[in-house]
Formats: sequence, structure tokens, C-alpha cells
Amino acid sequence: MKRNAFLSGSLMSMVEQGFASITSFLTGIIIARATNLTISGSYALLLSIVMIFLGLQRVVIAVPFNVHYPKMQNEKDKMTYISASAGIEVVFLILLVAAIPILRIFIFHEAAVIPLIIFFIGYLVKDCARQYFFGINRIVRCLIMSCTQCVIQIVLLFLLAKDDMSFNAILMVIGCSCMFCTVVFLIGKIRVSLHPWALKKAWKTNWWTAKWSIGISMSDSIKNQLALWLIKLFISIDAVAIFNNNNTLAVLPQPVFVGLSQYLLPNFSAAFAEKKDTLVKKRLLMVGGLILVCNFLWAGILFFIGRQLMNWLYGEEYLVGTAILMVCCIRGIFMSFVNMASAVLQAVQRPQIIMRTLMFSIAFLAVGGSLLIWKAGIMGACITMLMVYAIPATMQIVEIIRVFKERK
Repeated sequence: MKRNAFLSGSLMSMVEQGFASITSFLTGIIIARATNLTISGSYALLLSIVMIFLGLQRVVIAVPFNVHYPKMQNEKDKMTYISASAGIEVVFLILLVAAIPILRIFIFHEAAVIPLIIFFIGYLVKDCARQYFFGINRIVRCLIMSCTQCVIQIVLLFLLAKDDMSFNAILMVIGCSCMFCTVVFLIGKIRVSLHPWALKKAWKTNWWTAKWSIGISMSDSIKNQLALWLIKLFISIDAVAIFNNNNTLAVLPQPVFVGLSQYLLPNFSAAFAEKKDTLVKKRLLMVGGLILVCNFLWAGILFFIGRQLMNWLYGEEYLVGTAILMVCCIRGIFMSFVNMASAVLQAVQRPQIIMRTLMFSIAFLAVGGSLLIWKAGIMGACITMLMVYAIPATMQIVEIIRVFKERK
């Protein structure tokens, strides 16, 4: 029964993230077709900033919640912790709103303040709701919420594409659809507590995990997003759009495994607390095999028809060759293993290991990556990101083997 529940939960979490992945994919196509390379590149750069705040939100609220909540036994303590976690999210969003005008002044001049605020808040609130549903094991509700939001977003963007699609209109559609669906599916299901005592207690519970994870989040965001800004620096904003859309197609299966890793974190956390290490090993092997099969199948498809797909989906101006797609596909395999390995290390409360491995990859990105992008352009960026994921994936898998030996 437990095995069936795990498989069912894993499948639904992958389907849920799959819808989010397809929505992001279709959003990129609609923007590329309805606008120009500059707007498409600006949207990619904006997402890179959003991911930094999203990472901070996850490590301060979501990751500690998914580590600690499954281990709580008392129902009153659980309800208090949920309400206080929601309160921390409100405080986080208030601080974020205060920072957005600064971002607009120094980076995103073409966007208005209100659309930026709605986009940031909608994007972050929806993800916070997703993480909450994962933590309390309400995967079906999470799936329905995400599917509803995805459909609304794509339909509105498609209708908008028939007229003049501006950058501000794109932000409003995505932000409003995220906020609407989050409110609908959370209303009456969660209470927000802003009581100082409750917030302090929840923060104290979260802090041991968060103090390492904040560094992890910032390092991971630098690792993931710096390449886009280096491309803008050494090439152009149009090259950002070309790299981003080729990479999006190549790593299309990866968000599914991100969703799976978010489901695995509370699952593994509970299993380790019950000392079921053998069960964790079996599930890791099962997930690892699934990662390899899916990624190799997708790489094979792109090897034969990748150029045709890019031309059909995005347009001729985005074509850069099959070799770039293959390098990005290989990177995707390491991305999936990093997500899986990080879930294990967070579950056994070894975030310092994740931090250590990220430092090696960032060191390569800062030195070798800049040189590769400068000399080899978009291909250099692809090779850089391959290495940036291959290094921590290898190191984290070695550390996990060591952790299992220590626990034995």
C-alpha cells in the first residue's frame, strides 16, 4: 500500500510539474512569435531575477517546512506551524514589494512598477502554495491548482498575441492568473498568523535548515542565472533569447524531475526519521533509472528533428544547430540528478554538503565560464552550464554514498 502511495504521489507530482513545464514552454513560444528577440530576451532576464527571489522563498519557508512538518506528531503544533509559515511568507512579500521599484530603476526600465509587482507576487505566491501542498501531501489539490492556472495563462496569452503584446501585458497576465488560482485553492484551507511569538517560533524552527539553505539558494541562483547575464555582457540581449529558447526545448523534461524532487524531500525526510534507509535506496534507484530513460529518449528525438522543431516552434532566427541542443540535453541529465541528490541531502539535514559542491561549480562558472562564453559564444555558454551541473551532481552522489555508509 505504501509503495503504491509513493508511486501515485510521485506520478502526480511529475504530472503537476509537467503542466508547469509545458506552460513555461508554450509561454516562451507565444512571446517569441508575437514579439521580438529583445522582448523575449528581457523576459528571460526577468525570470532569472524572479528565480533568485523564488530560491530565497523556498529556503526560508518551503524547504524547512517540508523537512520539519512531516516529522511533527501533534496536530495543534502542525496547525500553528502552518499559520506561522504563512505569516513569514506575507512578511517576505512585503519586503519584496519594497525592493521592486529599485529593480525597475536599475534593470527593467521598459516595465512599469505595478505589472512587475503583480508578476513577482503572483509567481512567488503560487510556488509557495505548491510547496505547502507537497508538504502536507495534498498532491491532487496541487495538481488541479496548477493545471487551472496553466490553462488560464496560455489562453489569455494566446488571445493577447492576436493584438499588440507588450512586455507589461505579459507580466499582468502571468501574475494575475497565478494570484487568482492560488487564492481560490487556498481560501479557507490555511490561516495566516502574524503574531510575533508564532513567527519567532516558526523562524527558530526553520533557521538551522535555512541558514545553510540561504547560501545554497544564492549560490544555486548564481549558478543558474549568471550565464544569461554573461551572454548579455559578451554578446547581446538577442543572444540571451536564442540561448534561452534552445535550452528550454532541450531541457523540457527537467521541470518534471524538479517537481518529483519536491515530492521526494518530505517523503525521504519521513523515511529517514523512521530509519528506513533501504527503502530510500530502492526509491533512489527507481527514480535514477527513470531519469536516464526519459532524458535519453528526448535527446534521441532532438537529434533527428531538433532543428525542425526549433524552426517550427520559435522561428528561423532561433536556429543555432543540433550540437547545441545535444549539449543542453546532456546537461539536463545532470540537472535531474542534482535535484534528486539535493532532496536526499536536505532530508538527512546535510545542507552544508550541497553548499560545498555548489562552490566548486560557481568557481568554474566565474573563471572558465566567462572565458568560454567570451570566446565561443552560445556554444561556450552551453558547455559552461553542462560543467556547472556535472560537477555538483558527481560530488553530491559521492557524498550520498558516504552518508549511507555512515548511517549503517
